[in-house]
Amino acid sequence: MGKIALKSKWLFNYAYLYDEKNNQTKIKLKKQKGFVNVDFDENKYIGLKFTSFRDKKSTSYIYPGSLDLSFKDENMNTKIINDIEGKVINHELFDKKNLSYSEDRKKMIYVYLPSTYSKDKPCEVLLCFDGHNDYNQNPEYTSKHDPYGSIQMDSIVNVYCKKENRNIILVGIDNSSELRESELTMDNKKYGKYNPKMTKNLDFRMSGKLDSLDRFINETLLPFIKKEYNADLNKLSIYGSSCGGIAAFYLGFKNLGKYKSILAFSPAFAIYNFESHIRFLSKIDFSRKDLPRVFLYNGGNDELERMLLPQVKQMETLLLTKGYTNKNLSSLYVDSFPHNEISWRLVMPRAMEFNFKY
Repeated sequence: MGKIALKSKWLFNYAYLYDEKNNQTKIKLKKQKGFVNVDFDENKYIGLKFTSFRDKKSTSYIYPGSLDLSFKDENMNTKIINDIEGKVINHELFDKKNLSYSEDRKKMIYVYLPSTYSKDKPCEVLLCFDGHNDYNQNPEYTSKHDPYGSIQMDSIVNVYCKKENRNIILVGIDNSSELRESELTMDNKKYGKYNPKMTKNLDFRMSGKLDSLDRFINETLLPFIKKEYNADLNKLSIYGSSCGGIAAFYLGFKNLGKYKSILAFSPAFAIYNFESHIRFLSKIDFSRKDLPRVFLYNGGNDELERMLLPQVKQMETLLLTKGYTNKNLSSLYVDSFPHNEISWRLVMPRAMEFNFKY
């Protein structure tokens, strides 16, 4: 028998297990918030769905398919454990020069210090985009706008640091403004043409400002983190999902030697014609010894994930032709996972296990 423990701030009422023929078995749950435990026959069931009631409406939370990803293989370490010891510290940084596209030229930065953190020794850093939506302990965004909850990276990193005796901090950059798509994407006038099928539903207030955000990171944010938290910037990684995923990938290769690893979840490569990415990577010296480790993930259970998937697979192939191997490149595709925080939450532990083996 297998077991799953899932965390949510919503009230769960029932769970449904699915077999390969899509037959469902209903399981009544205790009416409680927090963790929900479900026992199941891992040889019989392939999918799982929860229902809850919020605002007097029935809502389905799908943790679908591929239980081998989430529950069967203990080595994949994808069970999410409720362990939010440590603390989140908020900083407001002002950057007149590089954030000139922003009206107030300020950025909220959310730094998570796990329970293992010690300023007496240099710490590793995982730089995260969409920091407003990364932590359990920062509910301002998720409680108002996001029915899926945060990615819960504070829980995941705290467990990892305890297990591996690592001193890692998370540095989350707030990207919650109406400028999100603009500041997490490249300047199409320099990088390459937009893909009209993707960009018609995105809000580009101006041409991509990711290079400006990159200068803010290099000139303002990282020096502050190094001084304030005794950060070892030789052990720096970068993570993002969706637009944040392409931002993490681009900055990881633009700043060769700076980032030890890149975690790109559902990266929005498809915003641009793929020739733009080919041209960008053609300028990279792939014979270097300090190339970043790369973890690529994409789902397939909704329209957006299916639109992103072809170019993510193309990017994997392109990196392999450039000399990447399974020692520094890992990819994961889960057809039954949609484009949301639940999926990224389940994938994150496996990504960290790969990327932090530098």
